[in-house]
Amino acid sequence: MLRKPFLILLAILLILSVLAFGEENERRIALVIGNSEYQTSPLRNPVNDAEDISIALESLGFTVSTKLNATKRGMSDAIHTFGRDLMQGGVGLFYYAGHGMQVDGRNYLIPVGADIQAEDEVEFEAIDAGLVLNKMESATNRVNLVFLDACRDNPFARSFRSEARGLAIVDAPKGSLVVYATAPGSVAADGQGSNGVFTAALLQHIQTEDIDVEIMLKLVRADVSIASGGEQVPWSSSSLSGRFLFSSSNTVDMVVESPTISKSEAKAQLYVVTDPDRAEISVDGEKKGESPILLTDLPVRRDLLIEAKTGIMLGEKIVHLQSGELTDVLIELEPARGNLIISSSERDVEVFIDGVLMGVFGTGLIKDIESGQRLVELKGIGLYGKELIDIPFDGVAQVRIEVKKALGIGDTGPAGGLIFYDKGSFSEGWRWLEAAPRDQSTGIEWGGRGTSISGTSVEVGTGEANTEKIVRKLGNGTYAVQLCYDLEQGGYDDWFLPSKDELNLMYRNLQLKGMGGFAAANYWSSSEYGSYVAWIQYFYNGIQYNDSSKNNDCRVRAVRAF
Repeated sequence: MLRKPFLILLAILLILSVLAFGEENERRIALVIGNSEYQTSPLRNPVNDAEDISIALESLGFTVSTKLNATKRGMSDAIHTFGRDLMQGGVGLFYYAGHGMQVDGRNYLIPVGADIQAEDEVEFEAIDAGLVLNKMESATNRVNLVFLDACRDNPFARSFRSEARGLAIVDAPKGSLVVYATAPGSVAADGQGSNGVFTAALLQHIQTEDIDVEIMLKLVRADVSIASGGEQVPWSSSSLSGRFLFSSSNTVDMVVESPTISKSEAKAQLYVVTDPDRAEISVDGEKKGESPILLTDLPVRRDLLIEAKTGIMLGEKIVHLQSGELTDVLIELEPARGNLIISSSERDVEVFIDGVLMGVFGTGLIKDIESGQRLVELKGIGLYGKELIDIPFDGVAQVRIEVKKALGIGDTGPAGGLIFYDKGSFSEGWRWLEAAPRDQSTGIEWGGRGTSISGTSVEVGTGEANTEKIVRKLGNGTYAVQLCYDLEQGGYDDWFLPSKDELNLMYRNLQLKGMGGFAAANYWSSSEYGSYVAWIQYFYNGIQYNDSSKNNDCRVRAVRAF
């Protein structure tokens, strides 16, 4: 009597096991290309990036073809082979690191050995990224992923008519996700370590279990933004209809067409991501751990209060969970706020917090201030005082600020030199520029003749950054910038060689007034004009020149900002 039902049950179990086996073993194929050895503007990290990504993908079940420093023929052949493999179904992934550019709204990947003299030669010397997308669209497989760490700046830009930077916006074909290392029209950093900034973050998260690829990208985006100081923000275009997991604790359902993942029929699951991450997560007041976090066995069909908190930021959301579902939630944190009570001997002053006018001193009570470290300034006619204050979350800070006579042009600075510039308020870490009491050299080379220091500027406020770039590029030696960089004067070691415009301020505000003990001679700035020349200023008549050979001997006067 029981034999027939038993056979039916056995058949059902066999069918389910076959289906599970099919999902678990769905083909995963990847093509990874990393190009570094360009004749024009070589890159340090793409080969490292490609090798590390290949290792990670292989550990995640991908069959990986890796091409390093590929020519156009090598890239084209690899992409065509990849396209044929995609026709057999499964998950396809394409990763590229190297130079890339946009021309007339189309994105091109630059092979090693490309000889591009003009914009109209790009389509013949480079690989159109659309070729990869077309191969994926023709294959009609379920999921295709494209990662382009190819937004480094155009190395051929000087010979191009257009000024477009980075890569252009491209819509992802059906069932695809296209990921760029930075936003359209922006450029990505090659990175100071062994990987590019974007790829380093991708490697950090790609092997995380039970996380949908689009949620993973939010974590990557947050890490890249933090690492680059907000200058680089990854961007993506998606037409995925379901979830894709690179890694799962339950290897069945790595690719799911429905928008939910059912892992428990009795309980619900919640994946919490915060921006920024590493926030303390609580559910209905009970602490659960740090974000990003996967919470399991949560009660279903009820409103849950999800709270996220760091030391100075807060956020919360109400979520309704369904039985057997995995719900994603992103909580964007906002600064917590507190209050400040200021006391001072001077009351006829205005209060500024982080450079923003809050009003006159009044009672000294300032309400509703973002928590964290804040610069508080008191300013009056000829008066100035400042303090860095920690504003507590949901509390009150108290501080006494001593107000003194504000420093003026020609006054003696903290290091014993002369003040030659006051920008009027304290921002970006400084307000005044102080010249050293005496010259650091009566004649020394700028250094590095024939070497280009990419990115030096001429504006006020850029001399310190110029100095750091030059020292990093040229290393230790006896040259103008190194003298300033190594200087210890008046108890301070933060001296630098002034930029072109800072040098001019020193001439106008000190030399023309007979202050500072300058010579009627040429002085170096930290502003490069080319691989062989840099800006100088003649302190006899104030004329600035951009054609002084870097191996000329000129005088040096260091400055500092405070």
